[in-house]
Formats: sequence, structure tokens, C-alpha cells
Amino acid sequence: DDYGGGDDYDYDYDYDNDDAAADVALGAWELDLRVCWAADVIAPILSAARAIAERDDVRLTTRVDDDLPGVSVDERALQESVSNVIDNALKFVHLRHFVGG
Repeated sequence: DDYGGGDDYDYDYDYDNDDAAADVALGAWELDLRVCWAADVIAPILSAARAIAERDDVRLTTRVDDDLPGVSVDERALQESVSNVIDNALKFVHLRHFVGG
């Protein structure tokens, strides 16, 4: 999917990733592993990222295969990981554009 639109720079759609990562590193957060479908788990993250990309006039292309098998994963941890990657990518695109890249 391709998306674009908008002006403001605000990427606060993630799930407080820094605190969660610190909790996992310190052992304060136990993983809740369940069998799920990754596409379903990351769908809300991709939806939020698309809205932000559209607002900021950034073309965001995503592809999630329909035939991915179920995986044993902590849904929140997967969402946070994907959110971090997309958040960093959108920030990099914004900074590159701002600097004149």
C-alpha cells in the first residue's frame, strides 16, 4: 500500500517502547507467549503508521503475506518491536527531508 499527506511531525503512536524494553531487559516484564497470526497482531500498528505517513506526506509501502503461519509470540512485544522499526523509519525519512536529503 502507498500513502502520503499532512504536515505535523508527531510519532507518538507506539506503546511506550523505551519503558517496555527496559522492563524486559531487567526481567520485570514476563513474556506472555501465545499462538497468533502476526498479520493480525501488527495490523493496528500498520494502520497507525499509515495514518501518520499520510499526514506527513510520506509514502509508506507495507507488505504482509496472507499465508504466514501462526507463531508463538508475546503480542505486545511484537507490536512494540514493529512499532519501533516503523517509528525509526518515519523519523529518518522526516529528518532526511528536513536536512535536505
